[in-house]
Amino acid sequence: MKIAKVYIKNFRGYGECNINNGMYMFEQLDSSEVVILSGYNGFGKTGFFEAIEWCITGKIKGLQEIDIYDKNTMKKSPYLKFQSTNVIKEREVMVSVIFDNDWGITRKTFCNSLDENGYNDTAMDINGHIISQTLIDEKILQCVGQLSEQIFKLSFNGQSRNTDFVKSTKAKNRTSALLEFMGLKLIDDIVKESDSQKRRKLKSKYTQVNKQLQTVIEEIKKIDLIFKNNKWGSIETYSELVGELLENISSLFYEMNLFGICEQIELSYDDMNKLMDSLDVVRIQKEKLVRKNVSIENNIADIVKRRLQKEWNQIQQLLNSAQLVKKLNLKDLEYDKERLSILQDIYRKSIDELQEIKQNSHLVASISSILKSDNIIGITKEEKEYYKTYINAYNTLQIIGEKFALIGNYENVKYDIDREFGRAKKYESYIKKIENVISMQKQQINEIEGVYAEQKNLLIQVQSFVNEQDEISSCPVCGGVEFINEKKNGKDELLKLISTKIADGNSALKEKNDKLIILEERLKKIREKVRLYIRTNYYTNMNMLETELSRMNDCISKECDSRISCNEQSFGKCGTRLTIISSQIDKIQNFNNKYQSCNLNIEEIILKKESQKSKIEEFLRIKFNIFELQNYNELGEKTNDEHIRPLLRKKNMIIKAMDALDNIVQYDVGIENRNLLRQYEAKCEYRNQLEAQVSLFEEAIDFRSIINEKSKILEYNLLKTLVENNKVINWVYNKINPHPYFREVSLKIINEETGILSAEDNNIYLDHIFSEAQMNVLSLSIFLGLILSIKNYNFGQIYLDDPVQSLDDINVISFIDLIRALLKADKVHKSYIISTHDHNFSKLLKIKLRNYRFVEYKFVSYGEEGPRIKKNISSDIIV
Repeated sequence: MKIAKVYIKNFRGYGECNINNGMYMFEQLDSSEVVILSGYNGFGKTGFFEAIEWCITGKIKGLQEIDIYDKNTMKKSPYLKFQSTNVIKEREVMVSVIFDNDWGITRKTFCNSLDENGYNDTAMDINGHIISQTLIDEKILQCVGQLSEQIFKLSFNGQSRNTDFVKSTKAKNRTSALLEFMGLKLIDDIVKESDSQKRRKLKSKYTQVNKQLQTVIEEIKKIDLIFKNNKWGSIETYSELVGELLENISSLFYEMNLFGICEQIELSYDDMNKLMDSLDVVRIQKEKLVRKNVSIENNIADIVKRRLQKEWNQIQQLLNSAQLVKKLNLKDLEYDKERLSILQDIYRKSIDELQEIKQNSHLVASISSILKSDNIIGITKEEKEYYKTYINAYNTLQIIGEKFALIGNYENVKYDIDREFGRAKKYESYIKKIENVISMQKQQINEIEGVYAEQKNLLIQVQSFVNEQDEISSCPVCGGVEFINEKKNGKDELLKLISTKIADGNSALKEKNDKLIILEERLKKIREKVRLYIRTNYYTNMNMLETELSRMNDCISKECDSRISCNEQSFGKCGTRLTIISSQIDKIQNFNNKYQSCNLNIEEIILKKESQKSKIEEFLRIKFNIFELQNYNELGEKTNDEHIRPLLRKKNMIIKAMDALDNIVQYDVGIENRNLLRQYEAKCEYRNQLEAQVSLFEEAIDFRSIINEKSKILEYNLLKTLVENNKVINWVYNKINPHPYFREVSLKIINEETGILSAEDNNIYLDHIFSEAQMNVLSLSIFLGLILSIKNYNFGQIYLDDPVQSLDDINVISFIDLIRALLKADKVHKSYIISTHDHNFSKLLKIKLRNYRFVEYKFVSYGEEGPRIKKNISSDIIV
């Protein structure tokens, strides 16, 4: 398989050309026996090789593995994407590689470098379908017989690529480089991983595991010794015995759970770990039962204490009753009780009457205030009735107040509402007549010719408004003040002006209007008189009545409250005394009923009960440290046998359970050994695992020694066959002939190291004495010798990047003859892609290979968008 075409855009030194959609096109690579890329350094020849590598592998090994830049520098450097200071735009890097089997790869990215954060690219096949790197590697492996990255080790020889095995400072490293070059890195890795140094690490691990095994064995022995010292027998016997005890405890806890003493617990002994957990539960439950037992004992003691206190209280009450029998007469107490009951009824009745009076007074005085109106001239019928309502309420409060010696201050005889109402009606009738005359006068004025009717009506309205005012400071229509004179009344002057304007020179009209002014002035004065003498007098009397009603209601309420408080105090005192007397009567009657049939007299009864009381006090003092006792009514709660019996039953159950717990505690191995015993089964299992690991380590140490020995032999035989006995390397070396004396090279494998020796004298190491140019020839010889010797490798092209640098003219001609000889060889089916910066070499190469199919891509110059390339077969110039 060969590469047929390569298309490049915006990759490293390649920008966008102005044809072919901006793609640089390299074609006829598979049909030419030799492809020449010629031009000055820095024009993009090496970039052509790197573009192929990035497209196929997604990497550029030559850049990513160099040590002159650290990673941070590589992240900042835009080395992947073409950069132009003149043309600023978003560029997409794109490289396409098409093979001669019509399969190809196109890789794209917008990233500036392979090392930047978030780098990503997209690979597609020739049909535009996205493909993964794994699929690319599988396809290459299927067609060529090697993975993608291995192609670039075998078939691409760069300025620094594939010379590590020659220029390496250590011969041992050279051996590893040769094996990796030939795709045999796995064998080298096996040799390194199985060497004596690695076996020392394995032995160290073996020692570590064996030490862990001995530690575990000692811990198991320690556990066995504990059982031996306690005479518990074996672990199995111990588990069975403790299991039986745990079953007994489980049944006891089940029974206690039914009585609400504790919660149900799960005790298991299926394995040693669960058995230790159960022992931990037993220890915790024992502590809980101890606390529970103390609580129950305290409850029992509290009931006993309260029971004795109750009995002491009953005796004390009996003694109190006996003293009452001695001191008081039952008939006198019953008489006092009846008398106090009568007094209480009197006080209760008085309180009810006072509260009723207070409530009635409040209802009478709760009359809403009258709403004043300035539009009414006299007194309305509603206002007259309102006044009478107030008078009736006042008279009612006068009657109520007489009970408390309260007298009202309002003299209603001085104000007769009916008389005032009649006067108001007369005035209203008179005012109505004047208003009718004024209306007729205005009508007559309107009928007399003068100013226009609309203007006359307006002037008459303004005149009426001015007449109603007490004083005028400006004209109500225009706001003018010219008519005002300090010596004359402004209102009169304005009325004269209006009258004159209304008359408009008509003397009859002026006379009529002057009479109208006089009538309006008279109407105003009459209204003011009515308002002053009738309406104001009405509101004054109404306010006086309202104030007096409020005052009398407050006085009555205060007097009622005072008397109610006094009666309530007396009622309470009677009640207290009545309660005491009733209690005394009940105690005397109860005592008489209880000891009526007893032959003992009161003194003997008192003496007997005092003796019982002293014994109880002594017991409470000694047992409960109680020195003072009082009468407690609540002591009767929870002091009977129904409350104490369940507590005694629970106490007996707890004692039985605690005995069982004490019995199992003797089988406790102790906190310090509990973890050991808990881990016993795990330790035994761990011991078996460690024994198996120790056995495996012993086998592995022996097996690694065998592997190392066998792999070294295989490595040696492969190197001897492919390298040491490789005649093609010497044939290539002889063709170029870089040294006049050392005409043959010998690669020797000595103690796992690869030495580059002179075939004439094996004591001379050529890599120690050769110049840079001779080292390049040596490296090229080994490269071509190895690649031409590898079988089952079907990649039909060899890429040589500037192979003749530092070579003299004779070596250059010899190299061209070598290429021509390889092209003539029947068994070598390879084509060659060669780049060079040497114009003479390029020219000589074309002359010498004129009889072979070749194409030249000449990098003639470099512009803003990359190199300008001329194709030699046709005269096309790719710009």
